[in-house]
Amino acid sequence: MSRAPGLSQVDLNRDRHADLFPDLESLEAAGYLDQSASGLIAAQPDVRVDMAANRMPVLLRRQGNASFGELQQTRAARLLEKNRRWSAVAAKRVPHAS
Repeated sequence: MSRAPGLSQVDLNRDRHADLFPDLESLEAAGYLDQSASGLIAAQPDVRVDMAANRMPVLLRRQGNASFGELQQTRAARLLEKNRRWSAVAAKRVPHAS
């Protein structure tokens, strides 16, 4: 998924970051190591470490198959588009004379 323009860019291959995946399989498919056995795994250099979501059915349904990072990118893109639409509407408005 591409990032929404105007957002602070995090290089997922270079920068340390955190994400939360819906399950262990999607975490591993994205190239991360599971740190549930020990948080010390995250201290190793050049290792992509993250965690799978807790098994809370209500929250898992809300998260779906997306990671938190993907959900955040989607939300940011929607907000950016909403702000663009409102900016266009505001630019067309003519101030009322008093």
